[in-house]
Amino acid sequence: LSEEEAKHAYCNQSVWKRMLISLAGPLMNVLLGFLLMLVMVTMSGPNQVGTTVVANFHVVYSAEEEYMGLKAGDYVIAINGERLDSFATMKATVDASSDGTVDLIVERWNADGTDVERVTLDNVALDATLVASRFTASLSELSGLMIGDEIIKVNGTRVHTAHELSYEIMNQGYRAMSLTVIRNGERLVLNDIIVPSYVDSGVTFGNMDFRIWAEERFNLPTVLKHTWFRSCSTVKMVYDSLGGLFSGRYGVEAVSGPVGITKTISDAAQMGFLNILYLVIVISINLGIMNLLPFPALDGGHLLIYVIEVIRRKPMKKEVEGMINFLGLVILLALAIIISIKDVINL
Repeated sequence: LSEEEAKHAYCNQSVWKRMLISLAGPLMNVLLGFLLMLVMVTMSGPNQVGTTVVANFHVVYSAEEEYMGLKAGDYVIAINGERLDSFATMKATVDASSDGTVDLIVERWNADGTDVERVTLDNVALDATLVASRFTASLSELSGLMIGDEIIKVNGTRVHTAHELSYEIMNQGYRAMSLTVIRNGERLVLNDIIVPSYVDSGVTFGNMDFRIWAEERFNLPTVLKHTWFRSCSTVKMVYDSLGGLFSGRYGVEAVSGPVGITKTISDAAQMGFLNILYLVIVISINLGIMNLLPFPALDGGHLLIYVIEVIRRKPMKKEVEGMINFLGLVILLALAIIISIKDVINL
């Protein structure tokens, strides 16, 4: 290199410039994720912009055998044309029926298990005994959550939007939770709130069994608010996933490489453009966060070396730094190969 070229070489820059250069790539990934989130929230429209206020609970048909069109796992969302807000309302409506029948609207998974469909069931014969024996109220309702509660914390984690609330319940609701709510203007802490759970890839998640109102005006401040908090929730999801890997909650089967990601993108493509866009957002933010991990060969590993250089007030030997990064790269490549083999076997 000429003297002029050497002066501008990366290795000859001050430690602060090298730190900024190492930060630039991951931060651009995160920034891209935030900008794409803005596009997604805007395209989602007002129906996707909700608050954290409980609107109504699921009443589930829990009997195994089918009955007049009802199937196990059906969520009753309306009775006699009115939105169902509680198990008590269903019992009262059935008791008040003059001919012993009611019209129901239920939600259930379609035959492919890829989407939820609504089914209208007319003239379903019900009485108090059948309601008590075949239907079950939401676990959250039974454990103390009430209509009109504004949920502001899940196990101490602040939530501002519907998406944050849904994620935190999915992430933490596999066991009893404490919810901080605003009820009639008073802040209350509800302990031992339970929601249903499900297992996916060997991991247990919580499943929100109540709905929320979506009454916020759809304007620029609202879009920016939901973009910010949903993006921050996605960043938190990456850290939660890393924590789950180290704590043992997530096993190797929950980790995917390029092959697994390709399959996930293919599945998302069948569910619409917004699902693909959200997946791109998650991947972009995930790349940024992962690259900031203090592991050799990653940008975070370079940053750690530069921090050590600042503390020692002299650079690490090039041979030592090169060996550290080489070993880190070997480990990363080995992990990529192992995970790819696992993904291929799963396919």
